[in-house]
Amino acid sequence: MKMFLKIVLAVTVLVSACGEKESDPPVISSLSLVQDSVMSQQGAVLEVVYSISDDNGLSKFRLTILDDFPDARFALAPWFYERDFDVTGTDFSDTVVVSLPFPDVEPGQYKLSFTVADIDDNEKAQEKSFVIY
Repeated sequence: MKMFLKIVLAVTVLVSACGEKESDPPVISSLSLVQDSVMSQQGAVLEVVYSISDDNGLSKFRLTILDDFPDARFALAPWFYERDFDVTGTDFSDTVVVSLPFPDVEPGQYKLSFTVADIDDNEKAQEKSFVIY
């Protein structure tokens, strides 16, 4: 009888382990910048339009902006933007508006990184480049 219970337990564990489906990573359906170049002036903004989805549920996305040029004038204090946004549901679309830190923003090439995470801790990332002049 003990041997029978051990076999049943082992088979149950194997079947349940094989039956678990891994969650797919989130999907970035679209990611675009309203403008791929922005003039450095008072009130200037960068607009990011996105559409994301996931099979089990979204958790958050992170927006990161870094300078992408070697000769930045403010090398000791470059513009660095990073912010997490909470999202819920299985799909989400919106626009994020980021104000440029005028007059401290350096003209040049910048890289925007968009990373979305789901409730299962899977991540998907995309990058876009833009210019501040």
